[in-house]
Amino acid sequence: MSDYPKKPQNGIIRLVTYPAFEEITSRQGDKELLATYRSFNSLLPLIALFLILATFSFSLTAFFSGGAGGSVLQFLNFSPRWFALPPALVLLEIIRRRFNDKYILGREILQHIGGRIALRYYIHIIKYSDIRAVNVVQSFWGRMLNFGTLEVSTAAQGEGDVFFYGVRSPEELAQLIEQFRAENQKRHSKEAGSRPRNDGE
Repeated sequence: MSDYPKKPQNGIIRLVTYPAFEEITSRQGDKELLATYRSFNSLLPLIALFLILATFSFSLTAFFSGGAGGSVLQFLNFSPRWFALPPALVLLEIIRRRFNDKYILGREILQHIGGRIALRYYIHIIKYSDIRAVNVVQSFWGRMLNFGTLEVSTAAQGEGDVFFYGVRSPEELAQLIEQFRAENQKRHSKEAGSRPRNDGE
């Protein structure tokens, strides 16, 4: 996701991750005005593990491919290709975490689509009018690398909380959700006030 320039009130220009609320709401459609995924920065520990395992695997493969090492593997009937299995599994986990979850902000609802590349697929939907609070959870590395988890709690019965895991600029995304929430409350109040009243009221 690209960074967008934004000029705060104090006149200092900074980069923000998401477009402005006004730009998002001016887009066509209702269900998907903004979509985001798990941040690349949140995967850096796994990426580091992959690089370490890949280097170690390459070294073992080179050592056991010939000479005395090759004789040992031949005696054990073990192929050096198995050394590539651990880094391959870590790489698959990186891909799964990066694209398995999709987080969508719509005009009336927000969605968490999970299991996109897993066996269990699900869609969790929350109306902005049902949101009770939006909390940001960041570890030390999350604060340093600008990623974290959003916990969107709801007041609706039978609905669980929605979690946006490892998203980029979580505080900024939380502010956008709060803006959608306030805009929906304002629109619903206006619609309720414009409805004709019954004679019995």
